[in-house]
Amino acid sequence: MSLRETKMVTWPKTKSEQLDWLKIPNPEKTQSTNKIKENLRRKTTETKLWQSLPEAESLTNKGKIVYKGNQPLIGLLFKRVRKFSLKQVLAVVAVVALLTSIVVIYYFQHVLPAYTSQPLYLSALPSTATYTIETDGVGNYRAVHYDGRVLWGSTNASYTINSAINALTSGGKIFIKAGEYGLTAPILIQCNGTSLIGEGGFSDLFFTSDTYYEGYEGKAGTLLYDASENGIDVIKVGFKDRVSGACNLTFGVTIKDIMVSGYLTPPRDDSIQKSGSGIICQNVENLRLENLAVFRKTYGIKIQTVGSWHWDNVNDVIILRNIALAYNVFGLYNDHWLANLRAENIFGYINEEGLIKLNQLNHDAHISHVWSNADGWNSTNIRNCSIHLGIKANVYLTDVTIQNTYGESITAYTGIFLEFNTGTVNGKAFLDRIAIQGANGDAFRIDGADNCDVYLDNIYVGQAGSEALAGGNGTVAGSIVKNYNSKIRVYVNGGFVNCSQIKERYFVNVTSVSNLSNYITQRSGEAIFSNNNTVTFDHGLVCTPTIVWCSFNNTGWGDWKWSATSTQLTITATNNINAACYWTAEYKP
Repeated sequence: MSLRETKMVTWPKTKSEQLDWLKIPNPEKTQSTNKIKENLRRKTTETKLWQSLPEAESLTNKGKIVYKGNQPLIGLLFKRVRKFSLKQVLAVVAVVALLTSIVVIYYFQHVLPAYTSQPLYLSALPSTATYTIETDGVGNYRAVHYDGRVLWGSTNASYTINSAINALTSGGKIFIKAGEYGLTAPILIQCNGTSLIGEGGFSDLFFTSDTYYEGYEGKAGTLLYDASENGIDVIKVGFKDRVSGACNLTFGVTIKDIMVSGYLTPPRDDSIQKSGSGIICQNVENLRLENLAVFRKTYGIKIQTVGSWHWDNVNDVIILRNIALAYNVFGLYNDHWLANLRAENIFGYINEEGLIKLNQLNHDAHISHVWSNADGWNSTNIRNCSIHLGIKANVYLTDVTIQNTYGESITAYTGIFLEFNTGTVNGKAFLDRIAIQGANGDAFRIDGADNCDVYLDNIYVGQAGSEALAGGNGTVAGSIVKNYNSKIRVYVNGGFVNCSQIKERYFVNVTSVSNLSNYITQRSGEAIFSNNNTVTFDHGLVCTPTIVWCSFNNTGWGDWKWSATSTQLTITATNNINAACYWTAEYKP
């Protein structure tokens, strides 16, 4: 409300005089006209003031009330109510809200500790999380609903997390704040549309047993550890037998930004793991695993079905992205039906029996950007290697680097094993940009069902000169590519091989080899006979020639024959001659 001061003068009201205007002299006319104008001005001012009276709280003159009702308007101090517009009111509300937010934010950032016994303000919770799980760092855990209620406070992290998940009757998001959560039982995801999300799952892949850099504590945002069974288990609620006709699939599950480990501080032994799986998914459709690290378990990530095949006993549409797997027995593992897999950015380190072992890939499977170091280091089974793919339909594997060295020792028996499952018809495997350094057996091993095709493009095998690899031992004790079923067609096109590192035949049962740098399979040249019948020279092929053709520029040479080693070719004529011999030598695997 504001004050507005207006000084008014009250004029006496007189009765108008009746005058004959024509008889009045001009000076008097002028005086009368001015008087009439002044009266009109006074009346107009008085009328406007009376119209404003309904808006006035009081009318005062020198601090005294001079008007109530129809009192005369003489020397007034006029107080009136100032009306505010809607825009002005909203502006004031906005300023007040802004100042309140600043105070609340300062309180949470500088005053409130990470975990207190008091309820959290709603602004501290992720806006899309149904429940937020948090720990005080000394073994206490609780869940906070999005409406601010604190629930399931406990010293048992498994109880708190599972209680929140079980409360999701129709799906939702569980957000686990950064911290270490010791598990006493698996985290069970049994409801469609469930998301379990942490505050960062990647940790150190290396040196976890080093004296000055030991353990995982403080190296990951959200860490679930010490799981004596499975860490996270995704399986349908009330799994039914097939006779009942109930659907046994879990739909739309997401797990991301979490690390799962068998230990908080691991033993200094690469072959010690906790039993069970870090993450196990059984009969899931539309599964997304992102930004995860799993260490020190029998299976890092295991995807499997329960029982024999059925339409709802499958795993279908599986997306894996940014996965680190280390110190497990198997990194990524599957049994039975796995369809429509999309996996990229898979990092493996010292997984005892191998990084990727997928026993049955159905429909299209795409796997890309894989880095494997010393995976399969303790395996004696040729099927357990850096990457083993059991193929039922089409598989695409691209951008892979495998370093099979454990210290100075060669580790895995095989680099990549492609195995077409029994019953596969016209299966296809497409591999591109694959680098393998060292193997105790074959760099690529191929076996399985008849009438399938393998396309190997841009492969890099060995050490020296390889574009993709440097250092370590690049020896391949077996072959570059060895096909154990001659009814499988194998095509090699492009890349580089360090042939000095290959100890057996380079390619076995391979349909064709082309455009492979440092791998020359055919050469031609000219050899000169100077009154003799024998000439020896370097043939320059990758291996001992399997066939040689010759022609001479004159006659008299009689008959001819050839012999060769891995580096030299000798041509012998029946007679001594002076002639030029034009030769072509070819090595055919």
